[in-house]
Amino acid sequence: MENIFFGQRKRFAQSTIEFTILVMVVVGALLAGQVYFKRAIQGRWKASVDELGEELYDPRFTDADIVYRTQANARVDITTIPDGAGYWTMRHDQTNAIETRSGQSLIGGY
Repeated sequence: MENIFFGQRKRFAQSTIEFTILVMVVVGALLAGQVYFKRAIQGRWKASVDELGEELYDPRFTDADIVYRTQANARVDITTIPDGAGYWTMRHDQTNAIETRSGQSLIGGY
């Protein structure tokens, strides 16, 4: 009886080693193919973006009339308070800004 169990353990260990080697081969193949897969995806994206960019922008037929306006006001209050050993300085900044953009861009207009 002892030999039967030992034989089963040996076959189980052999199956485990074979399975581990198979998993390692599959993982290695996926890691090796990852570089080629990434390059293929990047190539497709670049081709799509290049194709899209050429159709939308043509410097011969692009016109833009855009006006940017910025209005800002700032107030800075600095207070100096003498202390027995020196001075304390406090600063208070307040800024308000408004930015507007108006106009139009005409791309591909003839």
